[in-house]
Amino acid sequence: MYYVMQFAVKLLVLVSLQSAVAINWKNNACHNIFSYYFSAISRNCYENDDVRPNDLPSISKRHGYDTETFTLTTGDGYELHLYRMSSTKSQTTKIPLFVLHGIAIDVESWVDIGNRSLAFNLVDGGYDVWVGTLRGTIDSNKHKTLTVNDPEYWNFNLDTITNEDLRIQLEFVANATQEKAVIVAHSMGCTLSFMFGSEYPDRASQLIKGMVALAPVVYLDDVPFTTSALLWAMPLIQIFKALNIKGLLYHEKLVHSFETHVCKLLPNLCYFLVSTASGKTKQFAPEDLLLFTSYWPSGVSVYQLEHFLQISKDHKFQKYDYGTHKNKEIYGTENPPVYNLTNVQFPVSLFYGTHDVLFLQKNIDRLFNELGSSQKYKISVPRNAGPEYGYSHIDFLWSKNLRKFLYDDVFEKLDLIINGN
Repeated sequence: MYYVMQFAVKLLVLVSLQSAVAINWKNNACHNIFSYYFSAISRNCYENDDVRPNDLPSISKRHGYDTETFTLTTGDGYELHLYRMSSTKSQTTKIPLFVLHGIAIDVESWVDIGNRSLAFNLVDGGYDVWVGTLRGTIDSNKHKTLTVNDPEYWNFNLDTITNEDLRIQLEFVANATQEKAVIVAHSMGCTLSFMFGSEYPDRASQLIKGMVALAPVVYLDDVPFTTSALLWAMPLIQIFKALNIKGLLYHEKLVHSFETHVCKLLPNLCYFLVSTASGKTKQFAPEDLLLFTSYWPSGVSVYQLEHFLQISKDHKFQKYDYGTHKNKEIYGTENPPVYNLTNVQFPVSLFYGTHDVLFLQKNIDRLFNELGSSQKYKISVPRNAGPEYGYSHIDFLWSKNLRKFLYDDVFEKLDLIINGN
C-alpha cells in the first residue's frame, strides 16, 4: 500500500507539472541556442514542420507555392530532378532564373526557411524560377543501371557535373521557355557555372543571360581552411579510393536523423561545428539550427572534394588532375588544362562574405579581374554594415537578415542584367 500511495503522489506531481508547464516533445526550433537543452518546455521553442526531411515540392506546397517536377537523364545515365516553381500570389512576367545549389547540400536549402527563403522571394518577385539539382544528392540519386551503393556511381568530378548535369538542365530551361536564363548559384554552383562559361562560351551565350554568384568558389589560394585540409583530407581521400570508397554521406536520411538528434542534445557543440565548417557568423539564426542539419550534408563524390583540393594546391582554376600519364591520354598534356575565365562574357555579380571560411580578398579580386564580362560587379555582404557582420559561407542561405542585407542587392543586379545596363 505504501508503494502504491508513493506512486500515486508522484503521478499527481507529474500531472500538476504538465498542467503548469506546456510540454511538447516535438519542439525543434528555438530562438536561442541554450533553449534547445529544454526545448520540450521552453517558451522560446516551437515546432517547425520544415525541420523534418521533406522534398522541395512538399515544403513549397506547405508555404503556398506550386512546383512542377521534370526528370532528365544525362548522357552518362544519371537521373536528375528539375523543379519549376510558381505561385498564385504572383504572376510570372519576367525571364527564367536557374537556381543551383552548392556542394554537399540538398536543393531544399532554397526553400526551408519559410518566407525568408530565396526561391520563394524570387517567385514573389515575378520570376520564372527553375531549381536545378545535381547527381549524388537525395533529389537526384538515381541512375539507369547503378545505385548509390555502387562505387562506380560516384565516378565523377566537377568537370563531369558541368558537362552533363549543368548543360542538360540549362538546355531544358532554354527549350521550355525559349529564353536565356539568369543563373543564381551558391558555392559549387558558381564553380560549375564558371567552368561551363569558360569551356563552352558559344553555347553559354545561347543559354545564359547573366549570373548572380553567391559565395563563389573558384580560387582557393592560401585559404587556411583548404590549406589545412590538404594535410589531412587529401591523404584520407587516397585511402578511400584505395578501399574503393568513392561516395560519402549518401545515406542522407540516416545521416540527417542522427545529426539532428545530436544537435538537439548538444546544440552548443553543433553550433560550433557549423561555424567551423562555414565561417564565424553573427547572422545565422538559432531557430534554423535543425533546419540546417535536416538538409546538410548530402551525398558527395570523393573526386569532387579532391578536385577542389587540387585547385587549392595548384593555385589554378583547372580541370581534374588524373596524374601525368592519364592526363596525357585525356588532355594531351601532362598537366590538366586551365579554365579560361576570359571566355565568360555574360554579366556577373559576385556576392561574397568576409567571414566565409573559403574567402580571401585576393582570390575574389583575382576572379573578378579575370572574368571576361564587360558588366561585372563584386559586392561584400552586408554592404552597409560593419565587418563584424560579414556573411559566412552558409549565411547566404540561412541568415536572419537576408532581405535587409542580401535580397535587395540581388534584385537590383537581376534588374540590371534584364535591362542590359
